[in-house]
Amino acid sequence: MRWWGVTAVVLMLPLAGCGGAAKQQLQEQSVRLQAAEARVAELEGQLGTQRGESASTSAELEICRAAVRRADDALQQLRRAGDGLETRLGECVRREEAVRADLDLSRRGATAGEEKLARALAGFEAERQGWTTRQAELQRGLEAARSEAVTLQAEIHVLLEEKARVEREKREKLEEIAQTYEGLLKGMREQVAQGRVTISNLRGQLSVKLQEEILFDSGSAVVKPEGQQLLTEIAAVLQEIGDRGTLVEGHTDDVPIRGVLAQRFSTNWELSAARALSVVRFLQEVGGVDPARLAAAGYGEYRPAVPNDSAENRARNRRIELKLVPLPQAEPPEEADATDTGTGTGSPGQEQPAAVRSPGEPGAGGAAGEYAPVEAGSDTGAQDPGTPGQQ
Repeated sequence: MRWWGVTAVVLMLPLAGCGGAAKQQLQEQSVRLQAAEARVAELEGQLGTQRGESASTSAELEICRAAVRRADDALQQLRRAGDGLETRLGECVRREEAVRADLDLSRRGATAGEEKLARALAGFEAERQGWTTRQAELQRGLEAARSEAVTLQAEIHVLLEEKARVEREKREKLEEIAQTYEGLLKGMREQVAQGRVTISNLRGQLSVKLQEEILFDSGSAVVKPEGQQLLTEIAAVLQEIGDRGTLVEGHTDDVPIRGVLAQRFSTNWELSAARALSVVRFLQEVGGVDPARLAAAGYGEYRPAVPNDSAENRARNRRIELKLVPLPQAEPPEEADATDTGTGTGSPGQEQPAAVRSPGEPGAGGAAGEYAPVEAGSDTGAQDPGTPGQQ
């Protein structure tokens, strides 16, 4: 799963407290992620093209081999035809001698016989020249086919080496992910056994799922001491992964925010984004994770893990997910300048992300330097009476 293609803003930290600078950084990160997506698609396209070209080249090589065999057969036929021509030439010579003998015997038919003989010799000579020319052409075609076969063999060898390199790199990446997966399991064996933490490795996509009650009180985006200890353990593992970034995703159930809590979080998007940002800030400032490898996204209730049809399922949907994703490659400055247009957070027609705010941005409810940027009460008592569930 590519995390940059979802409807989310990926926010790279740290961000300045100024709203204008935060928007600029949002634009730059959006552009980089688009370029990374395009690059991945391009590499996948090139790999598919190379595989197709390899199959096509093998077919062409087989055709060339068949052409070589046909050319060899034609050459043998020409040789046999040449032998037959020499036999026919010998017969002509004998016929010439017979004609000369007839001429000697008959003076009256001498002239006619000589002309007939001359015409026969000219025809046989022209036929012999034609066969000789054809034989030379076939020989040149045979040599060209052999040369082309050698070239195709070299191209096939290069393609096979490239295929082996790509497969080797893919295998190494999968081994690295497997080692990281084992490291996370070992470091959080107790939490996993209790069902409070879920670690999965699906097709090379490594993710850590933390239930909301481990990290936050109800309606709050402040990381609890218990959650801080768990995030510290996770940060120690993340620091050992040098070639991947971490996307922190915030999720809620589908219960609307109401009452006093709505004064801080107008929707579940804001709450999920604030919680994701709190985790990111903690991983950076306390866990020591490189901020260039961190991003946050809030999805609200729009990506439930299970249907929101019971209290138990809603509790499962209130979660924080940490996903290990490939780091985007830096773009050349001129390309970044060429694509950095407009002042909004995305180009027309592009999906706009879920609510994601910097901890120091106005409306986020906190100041820079705080690991939990928002505080909106410790339970659902801040909501209107009768509101079921919690966020």
